[in-house]
Amino acid sequence: MQGHAVYRGHRVIVGPGLDEALEGAARVVVLDPYYAEVYSEYAFLGYEVAYVEVEASRADLVGLAEAALLLVGGRSVVVCGDRAAACALALAAHGVLEGSGPVEALREASEVVARLYGGRPRVGLAGRLALRALSACLRLLGSPARLASLLGVAEAYEYGLGRLHYGEHVSWTVELGAPGEVVAASLLHFLVEGR
Repeated sequence: MQGHAVYRGHRVIVGPGLDEALEGAARVVVLDPYYAEVYSEYAFLGYEVAYVEVEASRADLVGLAEAALLLVGGRSVVVCGDRAAACALALAAHGVLEGSGPVEALREASEVVARLYGGRPRVGLAGRLALRALSACLRLLGSPARLASLLGVAEAYEYGLGRLHYGEHVSWTVELGAPGEVVAASLLHFLVEGR
């Protein structure tokens, strides 16, 4: 394993070596809870430190969107920890926000992550579903800003019955080939379930 890799201008590391990777970056996006705690002190040094939970074994549309939206905001360092598949999905989600198709974005991200871990990450069906759903939602809404606004409102409603339920509901709605208006209704279903 080498120290870091680069994905679309962002430095990607497994965990150790954040100080060396920070040059020119203002944000640290952490995908592993252990390193989120270890690197939380960097907030006091003027860096934006964000922990994003991406559940690679579930159709975690919200986690992918959160990671991608953070990465769109400028050069960052991504800390993967022991979550290679989640890292590949988060990077691919960024690629989708920048206009790549989900398959192309995942292939590109997996190649970057493979350089760090010495082998391609195993991304299951659920993660691929969430990535395809993210792409479909972006096409439907027209921009990352609209997606961010919608997810902000959904978060205020606690995503209805919860974050993973919400993301999986939207992902499976897209996967089943529902028309755009049904996907739009699915994106807003937290209003009915809201607490």
